[in-house]
Amino acid sequence: MNIVAIAAARNEQDIIEAFVRHTLGFCGHLLLIDHGSTDDTPRILEELQKEGLAVRVLRDDRYGLLQTEHMARLLKIAAHELKADWIFTLDCDEFLQGEVLACLQEHHAPPEPHYLRVPLVNYAMRPTDDPGELNPVKRIIHRFDPKEQTNAWAFKSIVPGELARAEGAFMEEGNHRFTIEGFEPPAQEVESVWLAHFSLRSPCQHATRLVSRLYQKHHARSLRVGGYEYYETDYRLMRESYTRFSENFASLQINWMKHATSEPQPHPIDYRGGDLRYTKAEPDVDLFIRNTLDLGEQMAAISSSGKEAEAAQEELVATLLDAEGRATPQVRRHGCNTPAFAALRFELEAGATQVKIGFRGPKGVLEIAQAELHGAEGDPPRIVSVAQLYPLLSSDSEGVVVTGLGAVRILHSSLPMRLTLQGWARPGEPAPKALVLKSRFVSAPSEVMRAVFDRATLSGLHRRASLWGGGPGAPLCRWGEPILFTPSGGGFAFAGEGWSPQEGSGIALKSGAGRLHFRLEQPPTGAMQLHLRVACKPAGAEICVELDGVPTTVWKAGAAQKAAWQVLPIPVEVGARGGFEVALRVEGGGSLSLREAILRPVSFRDRLHAVLRGWGQRLAEALARPAMGHRIAWGEQVSFSPGGRGVWMLGAGWALPEAEGATSQAPVAELRLPLAEPPKGDLLARFLLRSGAGTPLVRLMLGTSEVGSWLLDGGEPTWVEARLPLKGYTEAALALAFSIEGGQMVLAQAELLRG
Repeated sequence: MNIVAIAAARNEQDIIEAFVRHTLGFCGHLLLIDHGSTDDTPRILEELQKEGLAVRVLRDDRYGLLQTEHMARLLKIAAHELKADWIFTLDCDEFLQGEVLACLQEHHAPPEPHYLRVPLVNYAMRPTDDPGELNPVKRIIHRFDPKEQTNAWAFKSIVPGELARAEGAFMEEGNHRFTIEGFEPPAQEVESVWLAHFSLRSPCQHATRLVSRLYQKHHARSLRVGGYEYYETDYRLMRESYTRFSENFASLQINWMKHATSEPQPHPIDYRGGDLRYTKAEPDVDLFIRNTLDLGEQMAAISSSGKEAEAAQEELVATLLDAEGRATPQVRRHGCNTPAFAALRFELEAGATQVKIGFRGPKGVLEIAQAELHGAEGDPPRIVSVAQLYPLLSSDSEGVVVTGLGAVRILHSSLPMRLTLQGWARPGEPAPKALVLKSRFVSAPSEVMRAVFDRATLSGLHRRASLWGGGPGAPLCRWGEPILFTPSGGGFAFAGEGWSPQEGSGIALKSGAGRLHFRLEQPPTGAMQLHLRVACKPAGAEICVELDGVPTTVWKAGAAQKAAWQVLPIPVEVGARGGFEVALRVEGGGSLSLREAILRPVSFRDRLHAVLRGWGQRLAEALARPAMGHRIAWGEQVSFSPGGRGVWMLGAGWALPEAEGATSQAPVAELRLPLAEPPKGDLLARFLLRSGAGTPLVRLMLGTSEVGSWLLDGGEPTWVEARLPLKGYTEAALALAFSIEGGQMVLAQAELLRG
């Protein structure tokens, strides 16, 4: 098996060498991002690479809470470039324990793909620890009772490559949960493997983290939901007296230990990393002072270079408004262009029936995957899915609300924007006390184009523009049009509670009943039939079906895992209401997956109308869809100005294109060039570049190889060239990346020539 571990590190000099050596005892590759370390971490990693260990180190010197972004990048490399069978998503203070390889063999290539949830067991310093032991995971041998750690944060994820290669796959903050397009696939908790967690290793290590979090709190790039409050009590203890904090550290009841009801007990880990060669022993106070000064210098450099103002433009700010539209103290922030959906929580007034939220930030697209309405403490939240959420949302500014793949999308050319959510009340239910929106905001060109031009969003835009008579409400179901429950099929918008995505095979029933919500584009003149293609096991299981809450029929499942069509009659009086809800449940337990749905009219008049409407829809889509599938021919120059064919080829790291071209806004800017035909040898790539700010040094990367570098020291556009060694290259597109140091670059045009 090809096993890959991924992790992000920042100022981990005391444990990084032990982590790398131990982790490589279980996997063939370790991918690691050094996130702006100011201590000895970079030197140690460099020495480990020179030694020949299979650790690949990427560097990102940006400052802020970027773990989700980093792990998404590493997950993509591990899944697509290294073709991993299994991916460990770790922090550098987490050490694998147990029967790891046997566990992976047991879960390899299962009938139903799932990821593994591995328990996290916290270790703690004790006054009896051996101060002469340099390796912290051998020095700290006491652990808390694993049975006391039962919350969602007490697990980490091991992801099969099959799921990691799905479109929209990402790790949520902290690697505690894996999702695809905002939905969690099936997961299985394992007991034979666990992670030893060494979050507290020395007074200096924890104090440095506290200071860093304080800096991040005041840094524009890092103002996001949560993050600092958890550290505030410990920071006050450290600030009052570092000497007292240090001397009593092993016995202090700091915040991270307050969950425990019993004392930690001795349980040394099985460490497989061998001796440490590059980790140095230093006095705790000296190390803390140097780390603090280094962090201060880094913050000063960021401020003096004006990067804070730049970073502020990469942030979405959401503010709860009162009934008159005035801002309240409830302000929530999260970064732009992150693959994960952030949780924006707002406390509601008693009896509230609507919520108004103001958004400000750069131009882009706001995506909301679901809403949660929270009642009394301890009660489960009510989940409002995409299908239920769309009719409840409205924008009183330039934002256009449409449904898209796995999320409601609000498209707008500029912020601020005000969004209203109302109509959620149900008779007899108490009013919610809090609202949580699972949302993200994209402004990078490639992300904006992906959000706007997926099939489901285009359909929503067409309906909003009444191109073929569509009305309010969504998603709208058209007669005879297949609804595919795949990441690219748009069917997720019809799925309500109880479902999770399955790689390549539709959506799966998680537990209880799975609900589907259908709104009709036009009331029928007669009865209808809903055709559902479902697979169920065990064979012969009974599938109970409800229509608008009324038990309607029972289907007998065919051969296990074989998808078969089932037909549900829809009376005309149900269709006349404009929509209906279907609930599916497997009697006595079992699994069920849904692949496809088609709503067919029974009357001749409705069938004829469906045919004519289908012709009109295909014509409208052909007229509205831009040429996103364009492939570059040899000698063709593509432009990266608005409207140019190159705009669709921009990846992460670019600002929205302007008349001069696309400007880089990150240390790495990605570019994907689709080829009209496979290259038969080397290619000559030409780019029209100029400096956007400063005197940037630009390096062109093909995979991990540098194929060209240029210093842009003038304001005028300049053609530069790089030879691309592509003998034997079989991919349909060139995946390139520009690494930029010392400023920004502007990409105006690109051209490919035979070498």
